[in-house]
Amino acid sequence: MKTNFFKLAKKASLSGEHFQHRIGAVLIKKNKVVSIGFNRQKTHPKSPSPFKYLHAEIDCILGVDSDTLMDSELYVYRQTRNNTLGLSKPCKHCLWMLQLAGIKKIHHTSEEGYTTYVF
Repeated sequence: MKTNFFKLAKKASLSGEHFQHRIGAVLIKKNKVVSIGFNRQKTHPKSPSPFKYLHAEIDCILGVDSDTLMDSELYVYRQTRNNTLGLSKPCKHCLWMLQLAGIKKIHHTSEEGYTTYVF
């Protein structure tokens, strides 16, 4: 696990638009950064989705071609309002989408440190 990728995800989390859940994500393929995302408010007010924000994980993979997504890794970082490390395990909807996309590993933060989820 590369701490530099978590540092980059932390930096992305600072751009997060949700007051309580500032989450950043970094997509890696062959040790190179492919994409960076953070949670942001939806852009369309009439969207039927129950979610009020676009999750950082999905923001990170939007627009990335399927060949690049296949066998890539995602680093997800959450910074709390107190500027401490928080749990950033992707929700079940994001996990499903990431698995469908072909991402092989998700590294995420928890209150205790870092965890890896492997499909």
